[in-house]
Amino acid sequence: MLEKLLKKIKNGQIKCEHIIRAYINRIESVQPKLNAVVDKNFEEALKKAKEIDEQLKDPKLAAELKKKPLLGVPFTCKNSIPIKGLAFDAGVVIRKGVKADEDAPVIKNLRAAGAIPLALTNTPELVLWSDTDNRVYGQTNNPYDLSRNVGGSSGGEGALISSAASVVGVGSDVAGSIRIPSSFCGIFGHKTIKKYVPVDGMFPPPPESYHSFMCFGPICRYASDLSLMLKSMGGNLTDELKLDQPVDLSKIKIYYMEHDGGNPLSSFVDERILNEMHKVIKYFKEKYGVPVEKISINKFKYGLPFFGTKSVKGASKIENYVSKTGHVNVYWEFLKSLFGKSNITRPILIQILNQSSPYCDPKSASFKRFTEMLDDLKPKVHDLLGDNAVLLMPTWPTLAFKNHTSILRGFDASYTVIMNALEIPATHCTVGLTKEEGLPLGFTCAAGPGMDRISIEFAKEVEKQFGGWVPPSNLYYFNKFKIYFFYH
Repeated sequence: MLEKLLKKIKNGQIKCEHIIRAYINRIESVQPKLNAVVDKNFEEALKKAKEIDEQLKDPKLAAELKKKPLLGVPFTCKNSIPIKGLAFDAGVVIRKGVKADEDAPVIKNLRAAGAIPLALTNTPELVLWSDTDNRVYGQTNNPYDLSRNVGGSSGGEGALISSAASVVGVGSDVAGSIRIPSSFCGIFGHKTIKKYVPVDGMFPPPPESYHSFMCFGPICRYASDLSLMLKSMGGNLTDELKLDQPVDLSKIKIYYMEHDGGNPLSSFVDERILNEMHKVIKYFKEKYGVPVEKISINKFKYGLPFFGTKSVKGASKIENYVSKTGHVNVYWEFLKSLFGKSNITRPILIQILNQSSPYCDPKSASFKRFTEMLDDLKPKVHDLLGDNAVLLMPTWPTLAFKNHTSILRGFDASYTVIMNALEIPATHCTVGLTKEEGLPLGFTCAAGPGMDRISIEFAKEVEKQFGGWVPPSNLYYFNKFKIYFFYH
């Protein structure tokens, strides 16, 4: 849908200023219910939009301006990636009031592509959990059910985009932070790998060992917007991905898994997720005649220990980021948190304890075991997928769950973090809502290294045939006509 919007901008059918004002109005309408936005860039965005409108009136300036792939498109970004002049605290109390001194490279790339930053969105504290809640800005709510979770850590982005209050968004993903919010909020999100989009500048700064896991990527309502957004975020780095190269879906092979390999601590997979995944598999088999094979890779259940082994080298103590003294009495803070008196969230307290676990200790036998296991598994999965196969599996085993219950579901992240551990691209595909609760359903499509275009093209076909994003009815009636007119 970005292409339609861009065509109207470049042909003078619609003014950039009007687009920006429409999305500002939409943000202001949904913010009281969602609590998704933590800082606004409205004045600068309007100024830039007016500047673009004026330049488009000049034929000489317009010719060059129209070459920009995202000309005049507003975007939003999570509060851990710096946008000059906006909040840069990642939901940490002792950083409250900190503003970014400069744009992150990914933001510079988007500005160079003509995009306009509009707002900054909420994250979990230190972007280290699957529930977007912190002691600075509070809880972000799901637009389909305000009592439910939006996922994390790009949860504010997920909520805002799903409620039609942002065109496209910038997310980061080290263990599922793009795909979990996409799953809970009924939209599309894509995780590439670090080499294709610069990840510099974020807070907290990822240790060197995280770099194989860490990536930035697009979050969009429409699968058709993923490629253009990804190219603009990465600039020349994405040339290698050949995102414009056609994909013949009849030439792919589909592998699928129904669970995470058997982690006994993760939740059972909701049958409705599996049913939708099987409908998609049936469609591809019948229309394209593609081979399909059910597989079960037992080692996938060790996604979290794999993550632990990669989060050690060069990693700062989490305590350094949330305490001015660099020390946290975890048990005292847990007790205080029961009465709402701690400035540190329970997930972060758990993460502090986790840093002393055996698989995070380079000297332990567990660390060596999981390191060797991942080194053995990764090339085998790369060979399996090659350059013409996809792997389908649940993004998260359950639907969006109730707010403030994420502590009980930490092990469910094994479904998402395994894709980071394997260093393969993965796209969350949304396929509509449940009949009972009206909650989003979807699954992950992963591909071989550098084959982002295959998983994205697969997602586009899923969207075309199964409907994709469905407006959240509780919020959508606000400014519905304006958003529909400008975006479609």
